[in-house]
Amino acid sequence: MSLRARLVWTTAILVAAGLTVSGIATYLLVRNFLVSRVDEQLQGARPLAAQLLHSEGSYPPYPSGRRGGGGGRGPDLPATFVMLLDPSGDVVETRTVGLRSIESPPVLPTPLPGSRNAGPADSLFLTAQDPEGSSTFRVLAFRDPGQGGTVVVAQPLDDVNATISRLLLIEGFVGLAVMAAGIATALWLIRLNLQPLNRMERTAADIAAGDLSRRVDTDSPDTEVGRLGQALNAMLERIESAFEQRRESEDKLRRFVADASHELRTPLTSIRGYAELFRSGASSNPDDLAKSMRRIEEESARMAKLVDEMLLLARLDQDPQLNLDEVDLGTVVGDVVHDARTVHPDTPITFAADEDVVVVGDDTRLRQV
Repeated sequence: MSLRARLVWTTAILVAAGLTVSGIATYLLVRNFLVSRVDEQLQGARPLAAQLLHSEGSYPPYPSGRRGGGGGRGPDLPATFVMLLDPSGDVVETRTVGLRSIESPPVLPTPLPGSRNAGPADSLFLTAQDPEGSSTFRVLAFRDPGQGGTVVVAQPLDDVNATISRLLLIEGFVGLAVMAAGIATALWLIRLNLQPLNRMERTAADIAAGDLSRRVDTDSPDTEVGRLGQALNAMLERIESAFEQRRESEDKLRRFVADASHELRTPLTSIRGYAELFRSGASSNPDDLAKSMRRIEEESARMAKLVDEMLLLARLDQDPQLNLDEVDLGTVVGDVVHDARTVHPDTPITFAADEDVVVVGDDTRLRQV
């Protein structure tokens, strides 16, 4: 999975998690608020409910379903169900109050405050359902202050549930809209912020193709991408410098091998010339024989030294050191001229030198010159 896809998925998951948590928190807070409002209404109706049960008002008992108060003369309450229980838990009287009838009373648990087996609590709030499970009620049960037993005041939570359902629907649509907007914004921001990385990718491709002079366009050094670009440029500078040094070293090595190969031909040619001279009759002349053997030995030693220098250069990648000493140029030139006469006997070669022509230099390098 690409970095862009991972960032988008991460953003979507975080937004979804945030919306879910906020939605749950909003749902719980709003529901608790609405239920607490119902509890306040039930608590406010507590004295009126006890008075209603013990009076001879015209409010119709359950389950007549008519509107309370004989044409609206009842107290100004929402649809409310009032029930009186004796200490044994049997129903003594039931009434409905409000503009809407209640089809079925809630199923109440036992024991309730005011019954024989109840605890010391004077009142109790609870949530219950009707026998069919189609309606939910908020119930306040308290001790009857007049004749004993339990007074139950209940209000249906249909309006609360409808409000919560609408809230959930709104939260769902708003959440989807926020998710879509968040993902679209994340895509735009990610694409915008990944443009420097895309440029780095193109630059790296050009460098891989052989263009070592390319550099990354760096943004502000205060950003992570900017610092990455500066680090890449520094690395590319070192890589280019290393390649240049390697190229120079290879060129130097090739030049040295070419020069050494050329230099090796000279002693080999001299050795072959002296060998042919020895075979053609130099062995009968002691002076020519001694000189030929001496030159063959010297050229062999020079050739061995050249080979050693090539090995040294291959191992250490450095130029061989000069061995400076006093050298008689007359002797060096005389030997070279003698070598040339041996290789090319038909070519007249002469030289003249004083007895002592001494210089400070490397004997082998001078003979190469």
